Amino acid sequence: MKEKHGPESVAFGLGEPKGLEFAFAQRLASVFGTPNVVTPGWCCGIPSGMASALTYGWNCVPDEEHPARLMVLWAINNNHTSGGIRRETFERAVDSGAKIVWSIRGRSI
Repeated sequence: MKEKHGPESVAFGLGEPKGLEFAFAQRLASVFGTPNVVTPGWCCGIPSGMASALTYGWNCVPDEEHPARLMVLWAINNNHTSGGIRRETFERAVDSGAKIVWSIRGRSI
């Protein structure tokens, strides 16, 4: 692959860090000749944060003291993903009687 397409055609993809893996993988990628190292932050955390910021607004966080009365969850499953909402915040809103609208595949349930 490297000989045919060049080192930039290869990307190193890393999972959750447990120690010095990022440093070792970055060094290996440098020696290999590619700048392409993908970490969880760049394929999970940062895109999710940017999507939330561009959808809800910058520095928009749920009010912990005054739970929402209506929550619209669009294309997320809050049992498996946070969707930008902490589980405790979601539970507090549900416990205080918030109405929840889920929209899955274009259908509201």
